[in-house]
Amino acid sequence: MPIILNNKKEMKDVVVAVLSFLRREKRGWVILLLATLVMSWIFRAEIKNVINNYDPVKEQAYLSEQINDELAKILDYSGADRVYIFQFHNGISFYNGQHAQRFTCTYEIVSKGTSREAGNLVNLQVSVFSWFITQTLEGNMCYVNTQDIPDYTTRYTLHSQGIKSIKVLPIIKNNRIIGLIGVDFVKSYNESLGEKITTEWFSREAEIIANILD
Repeated sequence: MPIILNNKKEMKDVVVAVLSFLRREKRGWVILLLATLVMSWIFRAEIKNVINNYDPVKEQAYLSEQINDELAKILDYSGADRVYIFQFHNGISFYNGQHAQRFTCTYEIVSKGTSREAGNLVNLQVSVFSWFITQTLEGNMCYVNTQDIPDYTTRYTLHSQGIKSIKVLPIIKNNRIIGLIGVDFVKSYNESLGEKITTEWFSREAEIIANILD
């Protein structure tokens, strides 16, 4: 006569009893296999439901709203004209099989009257902006006056966006650099850039962003 199990609790009780028996018999591999199969069967409906209801567009929109809210807070607190995030990604492949490392401005919040630049900052080559990235990773990308930046490529690119003062820090997740977060001052120079936007405070904000980003 077959055993009829009315609910998941009863099924789990049976599983526990069977596993206990196998444990006494010292059949570890059987325990692992059986546990995997049974738990997959018990929760098959829940797993299927999660898969069927997953909407990548909806998920991305929700994620973006969270990040934009954080950037808006940074903009408000810092008094900056532009707050943004760059994310690193692979580009084209070379003949030797290596990928061209690139980075793109994926998020941007601006103050009233400030131009949006994200659309122009797409698929930038890491090799071209190596000085900018290296200085950011070393915590040195903080300039009250961008005229003082020694690297021509960086200085020219920032001036083309009207940036007078700037501070940028890396975004780190699981000990890997996944992006950059920065603040620009376009309307005027920020003489107290390092005092208001301390590295300690800005690093905490970068950590919050890292925890939100996938």
